[in-house]
Amino acid sequence: MAQKSIGYVQMVWTCPNCSTKNPGARRTCKNCGASMPKDVKFEVPIKEELIQDQKTIDEAKTGPDIYCGYCGNRNPGNATTCSNCGAALAEGEAREAGEKIAVSNEPVPETIRCEVCGSENPVNQLACTSCGSPLKTSYGPPSNTIPETPAGQKGKKGFLASGGCLIAGIILLLLGFAAIYFAFLKTDQTTAVVTNTEWKTQVEILGLVNKSARDWYDEIPSDGTIEDCTKEVRKKSDTYVSGSVEECGEPYLVDRGNGFSEKVQDCIYKVYDDYCTYTYLDWGVISVKTATGKDSNPRMPVINLGNNQKQGSENATYAVSLLDEKGNKYSYYPSTIDEYRTFSLEDVYHIEVNGIGNIVNLEKK
Repeated sequence: MAQKSIGYVQMVWTCPNCSTKNPGARRTCKNCGASMPKDVKFEVPIKEELIQDQKTIDEAKTGPDIYCGYCGNRNPGNATTCSNCGAALAEGEAREAGEKIAVSNEPVPETIRCEVCGSENPVNQLACTSCGSPLKTSYGPPSNTIPETPAGQKGKKGFLASGGCLIAGIILLLLGFAAIYFAFLKTDQTTAVVTNTEWKTQVEILGLVNKSARDWYDEIPSDGTIEDCTKEVRKKSDTYVSGSVEECGEPYLVDRGNGFSEKVQDCIYKVYDDYCTYTYLDWGVISVKTATGKDSNPRMPVINLGNNQKQGSENATYAVSLLDEKGNKYSYYPSTIDEYRTFSLEDVYHIEVNGIGNIVNLEKK
């Protein structure tokens, strides 16, 4: 999926020493002069204004800032020596970058009230123009950490919940095994006599019939007749393809690690094409001839083929009915003609029957 850049936004950071809010690109506090510590996160301004100045955009495109390995001062990513102590930054540590931050869709007010003096200020101000107090015009990115359940609750509630589910699961499992056992594994034996044998054979008659199918316009066979077409997505691409339609997700911010974030969207490019319904002539079943009987000599039905007809597949099924001394009826279905021919009326069999009345084994007495 392609990442489409919308622009760059300057972030905000709050000085841990004096609580002053500072523009993200400023590396030292404008009030007390302290360098921004590496464990202080950038905040998102409530009013996300895309940077228009090209020089600032170029600055935003640079890599993450570097913290001096000697004095901890924050330096630009392309610096080679610390601006505070002059030490080489080869041993420095780059600030973490790449964190994805959701963009708020809430409407942004034009002004914000100072909580200290009550003055109204433009929403893009970091400090009150009347008293200088920090304004709540930025917010920290949401944490990805899932809060832990307090130990007292986790032990008791978690044990009861998981224990109850486990017991219920075991009971259901045992009931399932019991049902399988009585239905399929537990069997009874009895003696039964053959009361009927019958067979059925079938032959398909094929003819040329109209069939319909769907395919891309350029994949339709030459003998197909197009009925209708609709525009559908044939393929998706991460890069622009001639004639494609761009489809993007919700915008979000990516922390650049230097006081700026890049506003981006994940996009794909969909290529639409004609997907058509068409008809064509092909062999299909137009009728089925059937023969039945109760003797020991099954045979296929006699067929007469007309013009533009041919024989299709053949099929044969066999069934044997049995009755035990208690009047219970059973059905057995031989799989081959040779097995079918071993059964005759009044033959007696020892049969083994499962819980749902199916014969699982039989032997002639």
